[in-house]
Amino acid sequence: MDSIKFEAYQISVYCDTAYMIVKQHKDISVAKLVFFTYAINKERFFDKDVYNAKNTQNVLSKEISTINGDFVGYANATPYILKSIHILSQAEKIRVEGNIVHLLDSEFDYIKCNSESKFVYNVIEESKSWTDKRFMREVLHNV
Repeated sequence: MDSIKFEAYQISVYCDTAYMIVKQHKDISVAKLVFFTYAINKERFFDKDVYNAKNTQNVLSKEISTINGDFVGYANATPYILKSIHILSQAEKIRVEGNIVHLLDSEFDYIKCNSESKFVYNVIEESKSWTDKRFMREVLHNV
């Protein structure tokens, strides 16, 4: 029973973060949404942001480096994040077309648990200029 509660909690936290990202950025690839959902949740447990909006060079590489050496954590979280994307899609809050996630319900009012720093906002916007292949190559190189 405890494992079911844990899974429900994990998925709910990832639903919150994934929806927040899609609501803020409108369109994002599934691969990037999975990564940023994981990275933002991981950063929640740090007292201070590793990087801030004053960092302007190589911001995407800096963000990817925050999960350096955490392949097991990233791999374990991925199924929960994918389930959260599926739940949001089924609830018609987002739509997945091919490899792109689009915002459907911008009027959905919810209390978010996470917030996105200005640094992370800039990183996600910069990531839109990278192909998913290049992005995932960099992620896998770091984990």
